[in-house]
Amino acid sequence: LQAGDSGSFPLGATDPSAVDQHSNFTFQVDWGDGSGVQTFSNVPVGIVETHTFASQGNYTVSVLATDKDGGTSASPATTYSERTAST
Repeated sequence: LQAGDSGSFPLGATDPSAVDQHSNFTFQVDWGDGSGVQTFSNVPVGIVETHTFASQGNYTVSVLATDKDGGTSASPATTYSERTAST
């Protein structure tokens, strides 16, 4: 990604309960760029969300998934590197 471009990020979770796995989840995403935590409520696993990083840099993105019963799971943080356009 280049700074200012939108990136696509699939949100996923697994649950030991087949019923919960096929139900929707709530995802709280901290993009790590100071934009605040974004909540995606009642969405299916695998939904793809977009985010734009305004500035060049490395960002640690973390996700907390919550199932219909309130069970939670945090993802390992993933770092995305933003680069400015080549001139």
